Amino acid sequence: MATPSDIETLAWDVRCGDCCALLPTLVEPARLIFADPPYNIGVDYGNGKKADKLSDMDYMSWVEAWMTACRDQLTPDGALWVLIGDEYAIEYGVVLKRLGFTIRSWIKWYESFGVNCSRKFNRTSRHLFHCVRDFKRFVFNAEAVNRPSDRQAKYNDKRANPRGKLWDDVWGINPPIPRLTGTCKERIPDFPTQLPLALLTPIVLCASEPGDLVIDPFCGSGTTGVASIRNDRRFLGIEKSDKFAKLARLRLRGVSNEE
Repeated sequence: MATPSDIETLAWDVRCGDCCALLPTLVEPARLIFADPPYNIGVDYGNGKKADKLSDMDYMSWVEAWMTACRDQLTPDGALWVLIGDEYAIEYGVVLKRLGFTIRSWIKWYESFGVNCSRKFNRTSRHLFHCVRDFKRFVFNAEAVNRPSDRQAKYNDKRANPRGKLWDDVWGINPPIPRLTGTCKERIPDFPTQLPLALLTPIVLCASEPGDLVIDPFCGSGTTGVASIRNDRRFLGIEKSDKFAKLARLRLRGVSNEE
C-alpha cells in the first residue's frame, strides 16, 4: 500500500477508503479534483440501496464534509468540478459558495438520452459545477474546450475568429458527449455508473497541466484516471468499495500516455 507521500513519485494510485478520512492524510495538494458522488437516489454501490437513501439533512451534512476535504486538498489555484443530478443541484450550489468556492460556470451536460418521465419533462441532463478557490488565479486551458464557431463552420465568414470559440455552458451537443450504453466498447461490465471519457478528458485538459496531480474522491470505474494518465497527469483515486477499487486498478494498469 502506498504511503500518503508516494503519489509524488507514482503515475497513479487507487486507494480504498472514505475520502473524508483519506484526503486530509495526503501530503501533496491537487491542481484538479473531479467529484461524481453518490446522488442519494437509491443506487446500490455494494452496500444496498438504502445506503444511498439518507435523509436530506444527513446527506447534505456528508456532502459538506467531503466538499470541505476537497477544498482543503486543492492548490491555491486549483479547481473542483462536481457532477450531480437534479435532486440536489441547488443545495450543492449553496454549499459550494458557503465554503468559499467561486462557481465559474454551472454547466448542463446533455447526455443525448435519459430517463422517460410521466407528468414532467424527460431527464436527459446532469449538472456540472466548475468551481475555483481563487477567482483571479486558476488554470484554464481554453484550447481544450474550443470549437469552430458557426461563422467558421457554417457561414465561412471572414470576420470569424480563427481560434474558434469556447464551448457553451450546455455540453454534449457540439461536440456530442453521449452517456455510455451497456453495449458501448468503453463500458465496463458490472459497474452501475460509468462516465464517458469524452466528458472527463476536456475537464482534465482544461483545468490542469502535464505533471499535475488530479484526484477523484469517488473513483468508481476510474474514468478520471484514464483521462489523466493518457494526458500526462498523475492520478489518485479514492473508492469506498473494495470491489470497484479493484476494477479501477485493473482498468488503469492497461492505460498509458501513448494511446
